[in-house]
Amino acid sequence: MKGILTTLTLAITLLVSSSLYRLAFEVRKLERELADIDRLLVDERQSIGVLEAEWSYLARPAAVQARALRHLDLVPLTARQVVHLADLPTRQERLRVEPTTAFRARPRQAAAPAEAAERAP
Repeated sequence: MKGILTTLTLAITLLVSSSLYRLAFEVRKLERELADIDRLLVDERQSIGVLEAEWSYLARPAAVQARALRHLDLVPLTARQVVHLADLPTRQERLRVEPTTAFRARPRQAAAPAEAAERAP
């Protein structure tokens, strides 16, 4: 009886020991993965900080205005371009206009010096 009990105790001890060894190995593996993920997280946070700094630099009003002047062909509004809301066509009136004539681009004309002087207040 003592032999069976000793063998059974030894088998249980070996089973528990091997399970604990595998568990410890798995824990070390998971800790390494966690450390790798933490390193990646720190790197991403640094990248986000750099991107936010770049965005702040590029979104400065002076920089936006310089890019707008360089890339957009904008001109200041004239008094003729400002209208009252009542002067705008309604949706039904807009639908009656032929698209080929409504959206035809008009060529730009340089204002003559006399016309520019007349428009000046």
